Amino acid sequence: MSARKPLLPADAAAFVRGDAPASPAPQPPAPAAADGEARVRFTVDLPRSLHKRLKQAALDQEEPMTDLARRALGEWLDSRG
Repeated sequence: MSARKPLLPADAAAFVRGDAPASPAPQPPAPAAADGEARVRFTVDLPRSLHKRLKQAALDQEEPMTDLARRALGEWLDSRG
């Protein structure tokens, strides 16, 4: 287990007051894909029915939902020319 980063006094005071921390939260490094390209996190809210269809397709194809979503988005963008 890695050691925790020490809490700065300014951040502790901000926490007690309910303010945002004085120092920015550290960002984890972006993992590289198999092709070596860095990844970025993208969050999207889906209708429950679409999420259910994506999840079922992932189960049917024995593939992670993220891979299906990446491929579908890439194919859609490529089709737009």
